[in-house]
Amino acid sequence: VGARVVDVVAVIQPAGPAGGGTPTEGASKGGASTGGQGATGGSPPGQATGSVINLGNVGTYSGVMGAIATGAQQTLQVWAEYTNAHGGLNGHPVHVYSADDGGDPSTSQTLMQQMVSQDHVIAFVGNEDPLTLQAGINYLSQQHIPAVGGDLLDDQWFTTPGVLFPEGAELVHIVDATVKAAAAAGKTKLGIMYCVELPACPEQLNHLKNGGAQADGASLVWSSSYSVTQADFTSQCISAKAAGVNAIFLFGDANSLARMATNCAAQQFEPLYEASSVGVSASVSSDSSLNGMLGSIATFPWMDAYTPAQDVYQQAMRQYAPNVVPSAASSAVWTSGQLLAA
Repeated sequence: VGARVVDVVAVIQPAGPAGGGTPTEGASKGGASTGGQGATGGSPPGQATGSVINLGNVGTYSGVMGAIATGAQQTLQVWAEYTNAHGGLNGHPVHVYSADDGGDPSTSQTLMQQMVSQDHVIAFVGNEDPLTLQAGINYLSQQHIPAVGGDLLDDQWFTTPGVLFPEGAELVHIVDATVKAAAAAGKTKLGIMYCVELPACPEQLNHLKNGGAQADGASLVWSSSYSVTQADFTSQCISAKAAGVNAIFLFGDANSLARMATNCAAQQFEPLYEASSVGVSASVSSDSSLNGMLGSIATFPWMDAYTPAQDVYQQAMRQYAPNVVPSAASSAVWTSGQLLAA
């Protein structure tokens, strides 16, 4: 579903130079690049003559949970620069204020209030805030400020109409799709590792316990909690191996997934690994312990360019941020921006 959405919204490609403004103190400026051909591959540039549209972005970009949003802020700036190089939003150049809440709910709400009251932000886009989403929902609702796209880890993305506008698939569907793919490959003895930091992690465990795994063609035979700060997973590897697990779904970050795979390989235990969105990043591609891993993403695979919409993304990233390490957060943020444009 997410891939079809981004294919539709990416066709909106007007042309024009950039606009800009002054960033809030403590927030980083995005989308102030001027002009050029952009990534449309030949369409003549136009002029964005409207007033500047101020957009906000608040996310957890530091600390142990910051790894989940790798590349998100940089990709948001790429989207802003690309948009401004192609006519802005319906002729209006965009200016993006982006700030790190450090995973603290009160900081998140304060940053949102500051951007709305001082910077005149009319919408938020691509918020990666799995720990702090709730803090801003009531404020956004009171101010009639929409948040378009984000990490989508909380069910409230799909139950708060008029305030939160999800850009991709709901987590439960991503989980089911991944487990079904593993079961189709003969990996039906499912084990679950779920992080204690994110509320969405135990929620997905409960879904699979309460009939989800069986409906997907698998049997849930083992589960264990863990912390994203956990350094060693040897005990869990031994326990899962003894339970007969042949596929492990890790709900959490890519760094923890890599550490677990290394520890399990040392125990001659090499199950099929599964991950969803936040557990999928470019770093896993170089880890031989994760060969064959299945990963589902809410929007589109950031490493591919097999549709015109994905090709636009790839060209924009190469032009404006060739050194950015991408992740599922990158494709989520890009899609959020394209949904806002639509």
